[in-house]
Amino acid sequence: MDPGAAFLVVTAERGLGQAIAEALRAKGLAAAVVGPAALPDGPRLEAFRAAIVDSRAGEETLRRVARAVAHVVLAGARQGFEDALRALRAGARDYLPFDFRPEELDAATARAMERTGAAAPVLELQDPAGEVLRVRLDGPSLTIGRDPSNDLRLDAAVVSRFHARILRRGDGFVVVDNASHHGTYVDEARVTEAPLEDGARVRLGTLEAPVLTFRAAPGPAAPTLAERAAEPPPGPGQEIRDIAGLVDTFLKLNGDLLLEDVLGIVVARSIELAGADRGMILLADGDRDRGGGGDRGGSLRGRGSPGGGSPGAGGASPGGAPGTGEPAALRLAMARGRGGEPLEGEGLLISRKIPEEVLRTGTGVIREDLLAPEAGEHPATIQLGVRSVLCVPLRVRPAGPGPREPQVLGVLYVDSSSRARPFPRRHLHALESLAAEAAHAIFSSRLYEECLAARELDAEMRIARDIQRHILPAGAYANPWVELHGSYQSAKEVGGDLLDYYPFGEERVTVVVGDVSGKGASAAIFASMLDGLCYGLAARAGQGQDLGAAAADLNRYLVTKSGLQKFATLVFATLWADGRLAYLNAGHDRPLIVRAGGPLEILSSGGTIMGMLEEATYRPGEARLEPGDLLVVFSDGLTDARAPSGERFGAGRLLEAAAAHRGRSARETHDGILAAVSRFGAGVPAADDVTLLVVRKLR
Repeated sequence: MDPGAAFLVVTAERGLGQAIAEALRAKGLAAAVVGPAALPDGPRLEAFRAAIVDSRAGEETLRRVARAVAHVVLAGARQGFEDALRALRAGARDYLPFDFRPEELDAATARAMERTGAAAPVLELQDPAGEVLRVRLDGPSLTIGRDPSNDLRLDAAVVSRFHARILRRGDGFVVVDNASHHGTYVDEARVTEAPLEDGARVRLGTLEAPVLTFRAAPGPAAPTLAERAAEPPPGPGQEIRDIAGLVDTFLKLNGDLLLEDVLGIVVARSIELAGADRGMILLADGDRDRGGGGDRGGSLRGRGSPGGGSPGAGGASPGGAPGTGEPAALRLAMARGRGGEPLEGEGLLISRKIPEEVLRTGTGVIREDLLAPEAGEHPATIQLGVRSVLCVPLRVRPAGPGPREPQVLGVLYVDSSSRARPFPRRHLHALESLAAEAAHAIFSSRLYEECLAARELDAEMRIARDIQRHILPAGAYANPWVELHGSYQSAKEVGGDLLDYYPFGEERVTVVVGDVSGKGASAAIFASMLDGLCYGLAARAGQGQDLGAAAADLNRYLVTKSGLQKFATLVFATLWADGRLAYLNAGHDRPLIVRAGGPLEILSSGGTIMGMLEEATYRPGEARLEPGDLLVVFSDGLTDARAPSGERFGAGRLLEAAAAHRGRSARETHDGILAAVSRFGAGVPAADDVTLLVVRKLR
């Protein structure tokens, strides 16, 4: 074994090990191949920069490598989502298919080198508030445009939907224009393709267009767009991004969710994973469909649409309704567009041929391009403007003694009208994994709703309400140098948000706002536990304990409670009487400082969500509040509030509402922001918990 090798390849399959090692050596990287039984110990293992571990080597081998090597890539099957889910917990940070393509290994290698010290180039963009945003170029390509499916979305009228690409060429990068309407410019010269040198300015469109600056060596601390958004950074490859999304969804689905909550989560995540324009869940109601099986367009109306009925409670075995030879009828249960808006009218029109085929056979179907000859005859679907379709069964095997036939409860359906961006094959595997978990959640949610309907007052809900009532502090607090005002509005009987503050004498006050996954009693109990842990964290931080280390300890403790299937985002901030502010953001929406005499400031320092990754680290931030300055902390239920049109309230409107109350009291600012949300929503019920806390420095 070469002691100077940069990469360690751990596999018992000689052919796989040789293929990876030869590909790495062709890139000028030294590689050593060992079997799991010959894994080196101690310093010899720690000397490697990165490792690629065969999923068949087992979790214990993966954990052992991950403890010693900074960056671990799991090698597995292309559709090996179960392997990848376990690997995320065990310490893997990337995913490489066994049958990898050269560009996939190039991208994984680049990410490994960047994570272990070789800084990746970045694109810099200055937003209207003057803040510099940075996105790392750590893959083989990056797409830019107005369409949300791009890697970098620029929401400007002069930017085309798919405007340009940044491609890795050898040791450098080039920008390629995608025949955009307004053109792409490098240092004010219009180009169709041009190399990028350090400091090159790339303008997408006319003189008012956004300008991106290419930095060849930005240094290791350049934050990504995901870090700026205070969300958990997505996994580095598309496979790992899909997997991370599935982890998020699975954890939410394992909570105490009502049926409509489950359907909404599944449809939203399906649209996101597939990059689709629409998503729907069609449930089998057990009634026989006498309309035939041709490719007919039809408006299936259901929950949230005019004239809709609720989905039926019956399930269907593959092949038809129970006890019949004919296919079960499908009824629309949930339909959403790309932006999360409910679909109505013509937006609900689909062809039933593909969903009925999936219900009948119990097998997922992908039609990458309905205009292709091999796609078969779908005239009605094409007439509706649909070009790509992906549909998978919602299959569940009920628990109980003895063998039980699986039931197909319905289908999960997404489609796209874009000819240029058909669904790739891997999206079928991603949605099949999601649908399998969703079917169990739907089945459980139906039983749960039946239980709720059978009781006048459910004992679990009563306990949860009591827990939340005792967690919440008084709505206001003040001392000679600070005042605060906060509130928590649950969208359901009980919710998963956390709001609290802890005064420590008259010298410092700590505030906490969090969001626990799921709803119901389990979320309330978890929030209660988290509240007590945060009080201990506040006491430690006030005694000089490093806030980042204390937060990492808290996260590791929550990971040990993985059986709860819960995680949480959190903002933790301590304010001293002299104006010093120490804070930490664990994957939560970023809080704001509204200066009495200056611009708004966004607080981003922290790390990923708590309770998922044992080795997560947290970077605390510092700021200062002067007399009259306001600190605004909130949950995503506020910015996700919807207007009747389906439009989100969003961060921009929140910034405007907060700035409009510059110089006001904490209560006036708090009430003014909620009033703006209420006017915007115009009576639309809240879909998520809304938590808001405003802190004002008095002197």
